[in-house]
Amino acid sequence: MSSPTYLHLFGRALGVRGARVLFAAGVFLAAALVSPPSSPDPAGARPAGPSADEARVLDDLAVWVFDDEAEDDLAEAVLDRQLGFELFRSYADDEVRRALVTTLPHGELLWRTGQRWGVDPLLLAAMVETESGFDAEAVSLQGALGLMQVLPETADLFRPIADPIEPAVNVEVGARYLVSQLKLFDGDLPLALAAYNAGPGNVIRFAGIPPFRETRRYVRRVLANYVGHLRSSWRDSGDLDWLVVES
Repeated sequence: MSSPTYLHLFGRALGVRGARVLFAAGVFLAAALVSPPSSPDPAGARPAGPSADEARVLDDLAVWVFDDEAEDDLAEAVLDRQLGFELFRSYADDEVRRALVTTLPHGELLWRTGQRWGVDPLLLAAMVETESGFDAEAVSLQGALGLMQVLPETADLFRPIADPIEPAVNVEVGARYLVSQLKLFDGDLPLALAAYNAGPGNVIRFAGIPPFRETRRYVRRVLANYVGHLRSSWRDSGDLDWLVVES
């Protein structure tokens, strides 16, 4: 399929005439996915059809949905195709996400914790898969504990006294710590993941993902797992027949 075909199909899915997408600075395109068809443009309005920026975002979205080949640098790809990535990660509804998450070990816990603390449960699942392979009893050589490999001193910040290896406590602490890093780094997911692994001080010190092999591998693995889960959520949504057309 070519990019114009993608644009036409995404236009149909978004319910806007002529493959147009309406978006403004600071507002991502996710809301448009459930918007009703737009009314005809008044006289003097801009011509139908996507602007260059809209076309780029739609094309980026198509890459996130369909391109199963591994990225050389997923963190860079997230930055370069940021609007497309935000639309990609916000598409699936809660029913689809929950159905997918709960097929995984500790899925109900991941779902509840994500909902409570405002973190995508699919992202939590990607982190747990990377951190511990879903092993609630995992303990690292550095003393990190449980599903999200929480350090005892980190657990003390969020759930003092509680047992940090207990799954519910562990996932809550990990989720809340991730939220704190997302706030610190203005929602930049790759930087927040790097800070989760290497500490925010190192991210600030190097003005980006630190040049540590372990940290770079960690960020890439979490993002790869997350993107894989997101692609599954798109494909499980049941309304993607419009994406499969002849070349």
